[in-house]
Amino acid sequence: MGSIVGLDISDEFIKVFEFLPGENRISCATIRLSVGDTASSCKRVIEIFEKLKLCRDNIVVNLRGSYILARSYQPPLSNKADFEDWFVNNIESLIPSTPIDDVVYSYQRFKSGRVLIAFARLQQVRRQLDFLKSCNIAPQMIDASALALYNVFKEHPWTKQRSDFGILNLGYKRSELLLITGGEPYGVNEIDFGVGYYKKAELKNFVLSLQSVLLRVLSYYKRSAGLEIKKIIMTGDYKRVPGLKKNLKEIMDMDIQTPNPFRLKKISSSAGLKHNPSYTLAYGLALKGLDSEGINLIPYEEQQAQKRLKYRTRMKQLAKKSLIYAGISAFVLLAIILFFIKNNQKFSKLIEKLELRRSTFNTVINENRVISEKLSKLQELSRKRVFWSEFLYHLGSNLPAGLYFTELKSDFRLVSQGKEVVRKTTVQVKGKAKDYKAVLNFIKVLEKEYHNIVIESIKGEGECTFTINLEI
Repeated sequence: MGSIVGLDISDEFIKVFEFLPGENRISCATIRLSVGDTASSCKRVIEIFEKLKLCRDNIVVNLRGSYILARSYQPPLSNKADFEDWFVNNIESLIPSTPIDDVVYSYQRFKSGRVLIAFARLQQVRRQLDFLKSCNIAPQMIDASALALYNVFKEHPWTKQRSDFGILNLGYKRSELLLITGGEPYGVNEIDFGVGYYKKAELKNFVLSLQSVLLRVLSYYKRSAGLEIKKIIMTGDYKRVPGLKKNLKEIMDMDIQTPNPFRLKKISSSAGLKHNPSYTLAYGLALKGLDSEGINLIPYEEQQAQKRLKYRTRMKQLAKKSLIYAGISAFVLLAIILFFIKNNQKFSKLIEKLELRRSTFNTVINENRVISEKLSKLQELSRKRVFWSEFLYHLGSNLPAGLYFTELKSDFRLVSQGKEVVRKTTVQVKGKAKDYKAVLNFIKVLEKEYHNIVIESIKGEGECTFTINLEI
């Protein structure tokens, strides 16, 4: 595996962390952002990537500073398909006062049976993706807030002992508190307080303010979930406030630790990076990229577009290899021809063999042209098959119990959109269901992904037949 890059993005800074798993080596950098000047910020990001020669194929970022709800739920069903049905039916109660179409969600299942669900506003996700695209960055995953801290401290004794504790990541203007219970993440709270508020000779006031914020958050979880947090791991930019750990420990009467996050993984580091906790969260994001599992707030359409892009890239690489092999064959053939030309004693035989080689060379060129044409047709055919395979897989995987299809038909039409003519594909789905409710639940699932869904007909009492038209 190549290197993995974690980008810890805040309003003021981007912490860049590159991790090379095979060599157990890391490198990092901090990029100061220009508030309100996107072009200048993008320029700095591009310069750092070029200067450090960072990988752009495997990047994990986090989404901070938006409406993110990361909580653990204990759903009534543990089966994945049943859980999806439960989630669809209960989504409005999970994210109250938020329109469903304005939300991106993702979830992660744990061994205990709990499910960690993260939500974010679609507009905020789009804004961050647009910024990253301006920096020539296409992230593989978007993690929620500071959940990636869990990846760093999985090997900490408190996690192995399944203790209840918090991980406080202090930022410049904003901080995060990740709560761990039973060895698993429980939730993340973003706090509008950071080391940027610290002023020299005012340590006591800073500690009292931080204590007030932490007690307010911890009291809420004690009342709502019964969590008794008496242990805290402090990381992030806490070293900017000398004496913070000692004073906070005394005033809160808690066990507060500041372990070296890199020593837990036993990895070496670049020169000058021995124990710099400022990069802890960025390091956790890089670790998340190792298995590519868990929370991912990239919208479904973007994920599918990335898959198609990777597929087209592989096909282009295959075509290039074919041309290279053809070039090598031509070079070898030319070398053979030159060899025979230099042998004057075999000149008579050379003429016959030259004609033969010339014919072979033309055949190779023609075959290479045919191969290139077939590759182009294969690429187009594969793209269509992948599209319909994904559509049929999505249609079948979301099929409610008691509902089945009897007929699927597709048609297309050309529609003018401004100066462009766009092909619109319509699919007609016919089937039977045990009742009207099963059909309506199926419609709810389809509305997430497809447009212009029309129930053409639905007949029968009890078991019924239906016809649905949808545009893909």
